Amino acid sequence: MKSRAALLMLAPLAALLPWALAVAQPVPPPPPEPEPPKAAPAQPQSAPSTVRFFGSDWTLDPHDARDPASLSLCCALYDTLYIYGPGPRPEIKPLLAEALPEVSEDGLAWTIRLRKGVRFHNSAAVFGTDKSRELKARDVVDSLKRLSRSGTERGMYWLIQGIIQGLDDYGRRTRDELQFGADDVTVAGVSAPDDRTVVLKLTRPFGALLTVLAHPCTSVIPREAMDALGSGLAARAVGSGPYRVHAVAGNSLLVLKRFEDYWGEKPGFERIVYSDEASGRWEQYFESGQTAVMRIYSTQLLERILPGNKPGPLLQKTGCTPVWSDETGMYFLAFNMEDPLWGALDDDGRLLRKAVSLAVQRPEYAAACGYAEPWSRQATTPMPPHTEFDDLAARHDMGGTDAKAAKAALDASKYKGGKDPATGAPLVLEVALTNATMHNALGKNLKQALQPLGITVVTRVARGDYRETVRTSKAHAFFAGWFMDSPDAQNFLQLFWGANAASRAEFTNTARYRSEEYDRLYREFEALLPSTANETRRRELADALLALLARDRPLAPLFVMRHAHLYSRQVQWPDLPVTSLHELRHLKPAKTE
Repeated sequence: MKSRAALLMLAPLAALLPWALAVAQPVPPPPPEPEPPKAAPAQPQSAPSTVRFFGSDWTLDPHDARDPASLSLCCALYDTLYIYGPGPRPEIKPLLAEALPEVSEDGLAWTIRLRKGVRFHNSAAVFGTDKSRELKARDVVDSLKRLSRSGTERGMYWLIQGIIQGLDDYGRRTRDELQFGADDVTVAGVSAPDDRTVVLKLTRPFGALLTVLAHPCTSVIPREAMDALGSGLAARAVGSGPYRVHAVAGNSLLVLKRFEDYWGEKPGFERIVYSDEASGRWEQYFESGQTAVMRIYSTQLLERILPGNKPGPLLQKTGCTPVWSDETGMYFLAFNMEDPLWGALDDDGRLLRKAVSLAVQRPEYAAACGYAEPWSRQATTPMPPHTEFDDLAARHDMGGTDAKAAKAALDASKYKGGKDPATGAPLVLEVALTNATMHNALGKNLKQALQPLGITVVTRVARGDYRETVRTSKAHAFFAGWFMDSPDAQNFLQLFWGANAASRAEFTNTARYRSEEYDRLYREFEALLPSTANETRRRELADALLALLARDRPLAPLFVMRHAHLYSRQVQWPDLPVTSLHELRHLKPAKTE
């Protein structure tokens, strides 16, 4: 499955940028985790003008990209209406827009004014003798329409699936008719009454649209580039961002150069270079201080850099900081909350699910999936790390592996000894899984973990589309996972909204959890703009929603992957949410003496 945030994901993704190359292997315990460097000490040598990354297999088409590496590159080449700005807390700020949207009282009409003076990159192939032109509101309309044509199997259109009036139908119709160029077809929910005004009409109040309009998938591309380059936008880019494409050599080399006529703040580096790590030159670049960050992806490499968990000669020579960090998502077991026994929303049902959750042998499960400690940690909260309000999630800890506590929870329910009091027969937990490694490992783990509780685990191998199995199966539990697409807590909380239960959408409510209280709070949370003015109320609502998930336990958190990276001290790192994907445009050389 290609989606970064695929709920039924079968394999973990790399990391936010293309330097993440291989599955991490078990290593000795890491040193205490420092904070990622936000500022760098003065360096005696002159600041570098080029910053390098390792990676390959990117696409530069923001409407077709799904992997974080490509989306991060698009953030440097294109502008969006809004952006996450650096600072001590995640905050969305206007970029191509002049201000936050003007929202009607019913929340269904958004009016966005565009700033003046924004020009696209020079390109005679796209603009002819004019070489460039100024941004117009129709470019925003054309870009959203083009994104919808990618559908939900390619690109990230699913982030606003069902939200903008008429846009789903337009995208479906043009795909069916194989019409992929720009057109003048009217879409009710997207219009440009003048060159500096965009009007969006929504199907329901959806404040999280602001987050989507800060996501690189909604990057603005001029119509001329759509027509002149078409699928060639995968390797070429004509946007209005702080960098432009300078050179491309297949998927082995990509050079971005600073766009000197950029309308906004000029980027800190003159060039950004991506090259295939297979070239074997990473050590040379790293020693020169030109490599911004590199993932430590193997035991052998870690031993070279941190022999015996102490800084080795290579690390001392490069002057880099090793950092361990959590992935921006987690794997979990989703209970079928439609099942009258396993999904009961009474104290006995909650205790039963709690017992199962506490019994799961998380460290052993993660190791069987290829992520032994320290490459993973137990997930114990109802929301992944690096998410807005994740400090609140920590307050609602659901507990890790604890066999004794699992037995106590079961014995406190009417299912003491793992027996159904109505029949006296042992309880049976049927789990729908596939033949994938992570699924097989979960089935074996559950069988072993629940045996002491007297609960029998039966695994059923799903054939075909696992998403369809999850939507229609009467099994009692399913494997699930979610990797955040933005810092907005809504991106995860939507997975438990009743209207998304067993849907065909990417953000399907796998647990089929339906709670009137949760739904009421979620709808209010979803409708609020993620702005400073709404932060207090959104925080209150997020706390209440997380408390319900921790109480009702429609999910059993399993584990979070962890990564090790080396960060160059010659690069000044922006203080940004990990999932904002905007790091490249904010990178600066470290200050020198």
